[in-house]
Amino acid sequence: MYQGKTRKILAVLGFLLKEYNLQFKFQTFEMWYNFYGPMDTYSFYNEFGCLTLHNAVQRGEWSIYISEKFSENQYELMKCEICQSDYMTKNYWTFNGWIKGLAQVIKKQIDKERNLFGIPLEKKMLIN
Repeated sequence: MYQGKTRKILAVLGFLLKEYNLQFKFQTFEMWYNFYGPMDTYSFYNEFGCLTLHNAVQRGEWSIYISEKFSENQYELMKCEICQSDYMTKNYWTFNGWIKGLAQVIKKQIDKERNLFGIPLEKKMLIN
């Protein structure tokens, strides 16, 4: 199950690694505050900041967080939650729909603002 979600996330958001030199890390944690896990995190990061997708596995809930840097401490990763309703114009009932909707939001934001929820990005230079 974990590898399947990771593969799907990388299939949809892998352009962040290929085109913008972001790094990726999957981590699982036993709990989040008073809710016992597993809690999975999928982090995309560079030297300017980190975007983390957080999954409360048993509940099937997904959240989006940003932090100043990547960390192996879940609470450091998740200092600032992104209000999804500010960006996502529709409610998604499946993970596949949600991740594809998020990819559209991210692509529009990069085209318009050249950042990822405030994290500066640099387009990877192609060498012939």
